Order: sequence, then C-alpha cells, then structure tokens
Amino acid sequence: FFPHPTAMKGGSVALVSQSGGVTGLMIYKAADAELGVSKFASVGNRVNIDFHDMLRYLRQDDETEVVCLFIEGTEYAREMTEEIKKTTRTKPVIAFKVGKTPASQEA
Repeated sequence: FFPHPTAMKGGSVALVSQSGGVTGLMIYKAADAELGVSKFASVGNRVNIDFHDMLRYLRQDDETEVVCLFIEGTEYAREMTEEIKKTTRTKPVIAFKVGKTPASQEA
C-alpha cells in the first residue's frame, strides 16, 4: 500500500499525524510528489508521546526545515501551542486540526 521507507526521498519536511491511516497517506503522497521527508511519525492515541514532544524534537532537528501536523485532538493544547510558538521562530509549522463538526467527531 505504501512506499517502503528506504524508497522515500530524504528531505526537509517532517510529517506528524495522530492517525496511522493519514500518516500512511501523507507518506504515499509525499513519495508520489517526490517531496523529501526528514522524519515521519504517527503519535496515535498518544500514550507516551504527544505533539508537543514531537515539536520539541523537530525544532532541534537539523534535517527538518518544515513541520506538518495532522491533529485530531490533544489534552495538552497549551503545551502544544507553546512548542508551536517556539518552533515557528525558526521553522514553519503547518497544522491541520480536524474534528470540529459533529459529523467529523463521530468518524
């Protein structure tokens, strides 16, 4: 279904998603568009790691120049917002927040 990670072109865009399916789709589309990816991660239900942890790591990662987030929800919105502010001082952060409508919350 998805390209093998070794077949992906290295680059400067980090992809972080809460959904494993969306992570896979992002990887597939990046490979299809020949977009270079520095890191990708699916944080899932965030048992041990959340978006603010990933942002802190990626902010310090020399290979990453842009961070893309796909967010369904978080209990650490304040921490995530603070890390986004810190990260955007040196790198753009593109965040997609989903699940605002009643229909999408049921999905």
